[in-house]
Amino acid sequence: MNTHWARPPARISAAADRAEDAAGRIAAAALDEIPDGGTIAVDAGAITARMVAMLPHGRAMIVVVNSPP
Repeated sequence: MNTHWARPPARISAAADRAEDAAGRIAAAALDEIPDGGTIAVDAGAITARMVAMLPHGRAMIVVVNSPP
């Protein structure tokens, strides 16, 4: 049995795409909850990484991270 694929099977790719879409929706919803001038604490995780990437430039807020880059 060949367990090495050039591309993942379609059902795995579709599930990964749905998970990626869901992560984006969750991150966007979380951003909507942050008030102007608010403070957020960001920990490690795929959804928090997406949320940080979506943070708008020029919006006043304090972001606390668990480890500086």
